[in-house]
Amino acid sequence: MAVALAAVGMLVMSSGVAVMVAASPASAAKTPVNICHATSSDTNPYVFITVDDDSAKFEAHLAHRNSPNKKWKSDGTFNGVAHTAGQAKPDLIQGLDGNVTEATCNGEVTVAEAVADVDFDEPTCANENTASFDTTGEHVSFAVTDGSAAPGASIEVTATADENFTFEGGGTTQVFTHTFNAAETNCSVVPPPVVSPPVVEPPEVNPPEAEVVTPPAESPTVVHAGLAGARDTSQEGLTLLVAGMILMVIAAGLGTVRPRGGTRQS
Repeated sequence: MAVALAAVGMLVMSSGVAVMVAASPASAAKTPVNICHATSSDTNPYVFITVDDDSAKFEAHLAHRNSPNKKWKSDGTFNGVAHTAGQAKPDLIQGLDGNVTEATCNGEVTVAEAVADVDFDEPTCANENTASFDTTGEHVSFAVTDGSAAPGASIEVTATADENFTFEGGGTTQVFTHTFNAAETNCSVVPPPVVSPPVVEPPEVNPPEAEVVTPPAESPTVVHAGLAGARDTSQEGLTLLVAGMILMVIAAGLGTVRPRGGTRQS
């Protein structure tokens, strides 16, 4: 029985290890996506960037593609497509807008010009009420020159063109200001899903069948009439038999003896 229980323990342990290994989540590979980020410049309207397909930055650029926050300032063409002043200038995303490359973002003519843009992300329940901003540009550096990124706060971000570069119009700095919304309230906390490991039933172990031992049959004890007891009475029986025979012999002898007396004469 001890050997059988040990075997069951080993099987359960090995099953547990297999479940842990199977339950280990596999890290999903991230896929880079090429994007032409729209700027406020008409001479250098797009900047080529690459973001991960599962990142918050990708979601932000997707929003700027579907609801553009930049417009063309003048009539013209870009990559053979005509546009007018005031027309929306959406971000271009690989796969959604064809094959997007750095050459796509540069257009027909590349102008060596500083380009800067800042996107501000409002605090929401979805991002745990985190106020933030994201900078994009070429030949430029960024710095927070006033305020901070916080719910309800104001912020000023200054872009400075690199040496020997200027922004469209000849300037060397651009200032971006923004006031964030207040933090959202009544955010419901969604607990992560509980993943229960599969229940592994231990294998059924049948104990060995016990050997059935049949006790030897006991012969019943013969008890003569008038005698009781479980002891061996063979000797007594023999004695009685002999005594009976003697009595029979005596009885037979008595039967052959006639009484003495004279014969009655008429």
